Amino acid sequence: MISTLFPVHRPSVGISLRASALSLVGLRRRPFCRAVVVCADTRALASGVLTPAATGSNMADGESLGRELRALAGPRRDRAVAVSLPDDSATIGLFSFETLPTQPAEREAIIRWRFQQEANIRVGNERLFYRLYQGESSVSVLAAVLDEAVFAQYVSALVAANLLAISIGFETLQLFDVFRGVMQSGPESYFVHHADGLLTCIALRD
Repeated sequence: MISTLFPVHRPSVGISLRASALSLVGLRRRPFCRAVVVCADTRALASGVLTPAATGSNMADGESLGRELRALAGPRRDRAVAVSLPDDSATIGLFSFETLPTQPAEREAIIRWRFQQEANIRVGNERLFYRLYQGESSVSVLAAVLDEAVFAQYVSALVAANLLAISIGFETLQLFDVFRGVMQSGPESYFVHHADGLLTCIALRD
């Protein structure tokens, strides 16, 4: 669920946005060594500052959220950050295909068409984020569609905080990517994440 926006270096700071709080984690990377967490902080948000939704307004104004982001990030030379958006700021779907084209543009067009057919929403120029999971006889696609107007609101808040989003994803889907490799295999398994009153469940079947 990560989309590279600019051809610059990999960020060492990640910021997660929720309706209730902003969270930051900073890493230190050294050649041939594992990354080490060097800082972590959380800043509570007043009610109404951030109101995630798949359409419409997600915040009172970008400047207010920008001030909160700036206070969380503090003074820093490196503006590059990885951003994790709230799940409910996007429309998320899970689809199964027998096969998919290898060309990215063709593959994305088919996923967009399937999203429209099954989720009953128009997917035109909205931003599409997806992950492919290859099975024995089919391909599962976990996808999220982010409305361009909603995307612009978050970018505006980050710019107001003097931050540059190098990658953008969604909280539950990013966590699923992290934990999927260590989940116990079996006929069925489940990944469940709860945050800010939103419960997301991903069911897996071998």
